[in-house]
Amino acid sequence: IYHSTDVTHSGQVKDLVQATLGAFGKLDIVFCNAGINPYRTNILNTTEDNWREVLDTNLTGVFLTCKYCLPPMIENQGGSIVVTSSQVGLVAQKDRITYGTTKGALISFVKCMALDCAPFNIRVNAVCPGRVRTELTAKLPDWKERGALYPLGSRGTPEDVAYAGVYLASDEAQWVTGVAL
Repeated sequence: IYHSTDVTHSGQVKDLVQATLGAFGKLDIVFCNAGINPYRTNILNTTEDNWREVLDTNLTGVFLTCKYCLPPMIENQGGSIVVTSSQVGLVAQKDRITYGTTKGALISFVKCMALDCAPFNIRVNAVCPGRVRTELTAKLPDWKERGALYPLGSRGTPEDVAYAGVYLASDEAQWVTGVAL
């Protein structure tokens, strides 16, 4: 099913959870993948509105999604939550003050959630992709130059990230929690 949701609004997130439970009867897997990166600025060039917009989507959106998905997962006695962070959350990049801050915070969020959720048999992990070749990033002028920074070159695809998410959500990762992959 498809249920359009603005993750910055708790009412819409609650509606999403109810729609999921109505369609499937339970909730086993949550993939928090909504995020934005519209501003490539440093702190001096970042407006307060820009700061709040990115934090609301990238951080508060994950908080709200997890907060309202957890009760049915606890009732279900287990499950898996996967959060999309970023390589920028692990290693800082120039002119990524808001995006880097949110993605770094998500890694800590995932580690805290993993400890809080372990008693309920709920695993919480993060995927931290580097630059992935998408329609948007392929047009960036430094694509080849940046790709050279990766040991395997610039071959990352959306499918590569999806495979990592599927693994973390699957029973094959039943002993994995609190990891930033």
